Amino acid sequence: MAITSDESYQAPALNKGLEILEFLSGRAEPYALSELARALGKSRSEIYRMVIALERLGYLVRSDGDRFALTRKLFDLAMRTPPQRNLLVQSLPVMQSLSDETFQSCHVMVASGPDMVAVARIESPDMLGFSVRVGYRRPLNQSAGGHVVFAFLDAEARASWRAVRTARDDEPLWLALEREAAAIRQMGFYLSPSPFVDAVTDIAAPITLGRTGAPIAALIMPFIGGRAAKISLTQAASATQRAAQHISEALG
Repeated sequence: MAITSDESYQAPALNKGLEILEFLSGRAEPYALSELARALGKSRSEIYRMVIALERLGYLVRSDGDRFALTRKLFDLAMRTPPQRNLLVQSLPVMQSLSDETFQSCHVMVASGPDMVAVARIESPDMLGFSVRVGYRRPLNQSAGGHVVFAFLDAEARASWRAVRTARDDEPLWLALEREAAAIRQMGFYLSPSPFVDAVTDIAAPITLGRTGAPIAALIMPFIGGRAAKISLTQAASATQRAAQHISEALG
């Protein structure tokens, strides 16, 4: 049977389920059923059965006080798609080698809507290290990964990125990104003290795909310097850039 895009075909239950998932995806705290219904502009009875079904299927988890939050199931499903799965397959061995060489942690981030999301990480083998959890997200214009991917996009793609910004984003941040883009491309990577964690310097290099050289992800090393560091910041930046190039070549 041919699939039609006729808008007269409706699936109310499916729509409700997707609304619930999309709403909770942007919330850090769990929601009670009554709170969720109020936020979605629906009655408690309208969404009760859908919330229970999503819980039974593993998309939602219930905490104390009958409050609901997303599980990792949607994230895991996304990671099984061929492009993302291939990125992980090619990245993880290179990331492990990078971490072993530098005694620093590293992670890979991809764009997801208005954010960059961590999809893989390798912990530092050293006694001291800093890493982010898989699933960690930051707005595109406030993350090291977002800076470097944005810089290597063409002008049309950069404009599209700016179009998906949300209300929380600040126009001056985008203007600063535009000013930095040429310098990042010339250097080949992004390097800056972390605006969120003291004593960490963010190093980010683009992971590109195919002959177009379009950036599809970023390899990030949250470098911890000081007396305990086994290598210099310059050496760490070079190692991160080489690792990102190796992943890009493997994907190509």
